Amino acid sequence: MLQLELLWKLQEIDREMNASRMNTKNREMRGRLNEIKKICVGINKDLNIELEEFELAKKKVAKLDIDLKYYEQKIKDDDLKLYKNGMNIKAIDNVQKEIESFKQKADSIEDEILKNMEKCESLKESMETKKKKLAVYKDEVQTLKEKYMDDSKKSKKSLNELNRNRESIIKEIDPDLIKQYNDIASNKANPVSAVINGICTECGVHLNALALSELKSDNKVCRCQYCNRILYNK
Repeated sequence: MLQLELLWKLQEIDREMNASRMNTKNREMRGRLNEIKKICVGINKDLNIELEEFELAKKKVAKLDIDLKYYEQKIKDDDLKLYKNGMNIKAIDNVQKEIESFKQKADSIEDEILKNMEKCESLKESMETKKKKLAVYKDEVQTLKEKYMDDSKKSKKSLNELNRNRESIIKEIDPDLIKQYNDIASNKANPVSAVINGICTECGVHLNALALSELKSDNKVCRCQYCNRILYNK
């Protein structure tokens, strides 16, 4: 019975080692890091598009400003013409029409400048929002990386301790029993099955009378007639 108790402890250690290797929290963190990476790639892509649009709108405003100054100067020049002596009514009328035309063009340019300035402001706000989001994600990534490294160190330490305990227990178990354990473990999880109320807890089969009788023997290693696992009467 002592050998089976040790074998059961060995299996518990193996379970802990497997759980530590799989480390669900670390998988979740890796998943979150990959998720953040994808999100940040998308944000940076949008940010670059908005930056290009912002630069184009700024250039357009600069060009429109030059055009506006040109027409404002033309209006001033024509205003001066109106005060010159010797201009007949027809010439004055033509200058006034030209001034009106220049004013309409200047008004249209001012509207376009305002429209592009508003676009620049909107893009600027949007880019600032995205930069803030990136900063938040950057902080989260840093926190996750630190947590991941810390958990990995703890997991490694735990695995080393479990491995030492495993090696110590193996030395106390009969090599033939270890071989049986390893053979079953190569095909199935949990090579040792606890027997509770006459039932193999791994496969759920009710054990026959002979198996239950053999389980009471201290020197007998019994196998489940259905799943072939080593039975341990708890």
